[in-house]
Amino acid sequence: MVRIRVKNSKIIRKPVSQVYQYLADFSLHKDWDDDAKRYVATPGLVELGSTFQRVELCDTVTNTSLGTADLNSTRTIVRTVISVEMNKHLEFEVTGENGLMHRVEFFDLEPVNMGSSGNSIGEGEATRVTKGTDLVYPSLRKNYLWLVFLVPLAWPFVFLNAIWMPSIMLNLSWDHRGKLARIKKNLEGLGRSAITKVGE
Repeated sequence: MVRIRVKNSKIIRKPVSQVYQYLADFSLHKDWDDDAKRYVATPGLVELGSTFQRVELCDTVTNTSLGTADLNSTRTIVRTVISVEMNKHLEFEVTGENGLMHRVEFFDLEPVNMGSSGNSIGEGEATRVTKGTDLVYPSLRKNYLWLVFLVPLAWPFVFLNAIWMPSIMLNLSWDHRGKLARIKKNLEGLGRSAITKVGE
């Protein structure tokens, strides 16, 4: 297996418990995950085995004898919680995507003491949120790797893969940063009483 891990962090000026309540309510993911057109989720905090669906709109162009046509199709991405630790860690498996890729996404939460930096918030009033993605691809068996060097037809694919992998990592990093920025904006824009109601 070939595993790629990409993760980014951002400090949010809200306590860990409130950040966790926001992230662990799948019905609120539509507020910061702009990739989806529609969500199907049960409100409330998730637990091990909880699932929710994200419906994406896929635009395709088809060439026919009568011309070209734009088709709007949808695909359903399912997230299933595979690991959860209250106020610390949330991890879910993603299925429904194309290709051989296996994806796992996670959030790690860590309390941060911002009081000594001269800010107005006190100890325990900030959270370092880390959003990560693990991509797992099936790899060639070692016994067959020598074929890559002996078969010229495979060389373009090896070259393209060497370019494709870094671009995937860069896109994931940008995606993480955008989502973390929206999460930060949404949470810091809410009052304490509003966030407390998130997990109810």
